[in-house]
Amino acid sequence: MRTRLLSMLGVAALVLSACGAAEWNDFTSVEGRFSVTLPGTPNESSQRVPSAVGDIEMHMFLSDQGASGFAVAYFDMPADLLAVADAQLLLDGAIQGAFGNVGGTVESQTNITLDGFPGIEATGSFSFEGEDGAMKARVYVVNERIYQIYVAEQGGQSNSESVDRFLNSFNLAK
Repeated sequence: MRTRLLSMLGVAALVLSACGAAEWNDFTSVEGRFSVTLPGTPNESSQRVPSAVGDIEMHMFLSDQGASGFAVAYFDMPADLLAVADAQLLLDGAIQGAFGNVGGTVESQTNITLDGFPGIEATGSFSFEGEDGAMKARVYVVNERIYQIYVAEQGGQSNSESVDRFLNSFNLAK
C-alpha cells in the first residue's frame, strides 16, 4: 500500500511540474524559408541593424520562456558582398555578433552543415543586463541568407534536452 501511494504521488508530481512548461509547437516562416519546433509561440519582429556592410534588415522569432529564450534570426547579405566573401568569415562574424550582442564569450565552436550549406555550432556564456547564463547557437550561410538559431539560458538552469530538441528541429523549406 505504501509503495503504491508513493508511486501515485510521484506521478502526480510529474504531472503538476509539466503543467507549467510551455507546449512545444511546430512553426514555419514562409518568408524566412524555414521551420522549427519550439516551446510556446514565437514573437516576430524585424528591424534595421547597422553592420560593417551597411544597414541590414534583421528578422527575429523569439520564444521567451522566462529563464530561457529560444530564437531564430535571419538576414540577407548584399549580393556584391557575397560574390567576394568567404563563407567561413561570414559564419565567424555572425557567431561573434550573436554572442557579442549579449556580452557573451564563445568557449567552443565546431564547423557543421545543413543540407550541404556551411555552418558553425558554438557554445559559450553571457552576461546581459545583470544576468549570467549559457548560450548555444548555430549559424548557417544559405545562399544570400544567414540564419542564427540559438538558445540563451540564465544561470545554471541549462536543459540540454530542450536546447538540442530546438536546434535539431531547424529545417530549411524545401
